[in-house]
Amino acid sequence: MEPIPFPSRVYYELLLQLLERNTIIALDYKTKQYEKVQEIIITIRKALALQKQLE
Repeated sequence: MEPIPFPSRVYYELLLQLLERNTIIALDYKTKQYEKVQEIIITIRKALALQKQLE
């Protein structure tokens, strides 16, 4: 069985930095867009945690 390719942690961490430092700051608090970005951040954090477990 061949190993499953995963994106590098660097990609997850870079994406999280962009979302948390730039995108979330530019959005108004308690809007639908803000909530969606928060959901994306949570999903990416879960993916990063799963990736660390699989490594």
